[in-house]
Amino acid sequence: MRRTIGEIGGNPYDRASVSFRVLPTPAALLATVALRVGSVAVASLLAILSARVAEASPFPSPSPEPSFAPSVEVLVDRPIAVRDAPILVPVRIAGAAPATVSVRAIAGDGSALGFEAQILWPRRPRVGEVEPLRWARASNELRLSRERQAGATDAYLALDPPRELPRVERFELGAVRIAPRWFEAANLDALDGLLARLARRASAFTPVGAPDAGLSLPDPAAPFERFRWEIGRALRGWAAPPAFEAGSPDDLAARATTALWLAALSRLASTSEGVAVECAEMLVATCRDDTAPAPIAAWIADPAALSSMLALALDASRTGETLVEAMLSWLRVRSSIQIWVEDETRDEVVLALANPTTSEEVVRLSWLDSVWLDVDDPPLAALAMPGEVTRVRVPRPRRAEIDGARIPQDDGRATLRIEHRGEVRMLVVTPPVVRAGLAGVVLSRFVAPLDLVSVSMGTSADAPTELAAVASLRPRLGSWEVFAEVRTGRAPTADDAIVLVGAGGTAITVRGNGAVDDPAGLVSADPNASGTLEFRAYADRFRVGFVLPPAWIDRIEGDAVVMLGLRRTGPEGVADAPFAAVPWRATPRLLGVDLLGGGARVGETLYSAP
Repeated sequence: MRRTIGEIGGNPYDRASVSFRVLPTPAALLATVALRVGSVAVASLLAILSARVAEASPFPSPSPEPSFAPSVEVLVDRPIAVRDAPILVPVRIAGAAPATVSVRAIAGDGSALGFEAQILWPRRPRVGEVEPLRWARASNELRLSRERQAGATDAYLALDPPRELPRVERFELGAVRIAPRWFEAANLDALDGLLARLARRASAFTPVGAPDAGLSLPDPAAPFERFRWEIGRALRGWAAPPAFEAGSPDDLAARATTALWLAALSRLASTSEGVAVECAEMLVATCRDDTAPAPIAAWIADPAALSSMLALALDASRTGETLVEAMLSWLRVRSSIQIWVEDETRDEVVLALANPTTSEEVVRLSWLDSVWLDVDDPPLAALAMPGEVTRVRVPRPRRAEIDGARIPQDDGRATLRIEHRGEVRMLVVTPPVVRAGLAGVVLSRFVAPLDLVSVSMGTSADAPTELAAVASLRPRLGSWEVFAEVRTGRAPTADDAIVLVGAGGTAITVRGNGAVDDPAGLVSADPNASGTLEFRAYADRFRVGFVLPPAWIDRIEGDAVVMLGLRRTGPEGVADAPFAAVPWRATPRLLGVDLLGGGARVGETLYSAP
């Protein structure tokens, strides 16, 4: 069926036509859609909105008709939905896109009412929309907009029917029918009571201290995180974030997502308040960390885990005790502990274990790389204390030897196997020291600070281009030089800085205006001195170089080892090299570089952390 644009939403393209059609939506297609939109987080949303979409629709779907005009393809015709809440239906649009689409809402008694449904386009946050040092990053950072991004084809149709028509059963877009799988809206009064009882039960384990906006609380600008605020309002006493403009794209996304989560908790609570309580706790959990200025977020942040949890809670094929048993099994086999590398030395690796639960948890650790293993090295067990971050020192494995000679192993990295409950994760650990090549070591990858999502998924992110820099430790005139080039993309200012940290945490800070902060007196500003710091500023960058301070060289067992870490700061945020660190850490993590190397060295070593 074809209709003119004028009939479906007042787009200025007069006499153009738009066709509507529905496509079969197996899981593979949904995954493709998620990839085209460009975010793992969108995959979660699509999975939630389209659970079991492969099942046959009760309404016959028309055969796709050939279209030479802009078309709106409905990708999910059986979305999960909550009554009296907006529904986001994934669509694909070819050609020019209308701003709105005319939709008919059909009630169970056959009565109908027409309304205009907006076409909303997902976009990533722009620079400055997310705080650069935010630990509690949104699992789904996408925003929705009425403006189409260049080349975009995947969007959402926002169905927000007028309240005048109660008990809507389906929607019609021309010949295409969308029949949601309806869930009743959560009884907010009953839900408030449930969360209040949860708050009283969990009060003994709630981390002490005022929350910090970036460390402890969800991102208030992320619409797909608003469900956490609704739960945290009762559970943690969080103040409500600023409301989105009523009817705006982000408001529709926030209301749709929040309604799904509240309906899920309400459904669980109807059979077992205890299980609903445990699920709610895991969505707003925080931990106490003695090194952080405030409690840190430790809730479920992996988009895939969130999607799995919500899809299970809203699985219509499970009800009552069956649903509760399935959710309990999911909670018991899933690891709730967040783990990251805090530090490394030549002899050990320091792990941070954030345990948001109310019980002590045992984590088993063992090295996998056979060349590193010693028959006398037993597996380790660490005890993660409830409601706090526990730091565990894991001895590095002793390298195997033959007649006193160590067996070499590629780049010296080792894999630590971490087992908790039913989950096993592999953590690649850097070698205690890397060898410098004849031309030195280059650190070209600066990385963004760790956040809860990257820790949950075991990933790291490159720093934004606005914080680009490259550093090296290289031979020069019979000595070694520390060199850094900081790229600003504009005239450098005092707000741009590079911090170079060596042994003992001593640091040298050089700013874009040439100012130097050297509390330990490691370098000299005297151009005639041997340890002079050299500075040059250009139109879009500045360069720093100085002779390696002797205090930064540690001579151990015939090696000359330099511990070095860098931090790039600017108005756009913070980035470290070569390792990512938590945002509340005052200094970057350090890499050990052996200047003597031992054995042949060819060219330069380009080092990138795993």
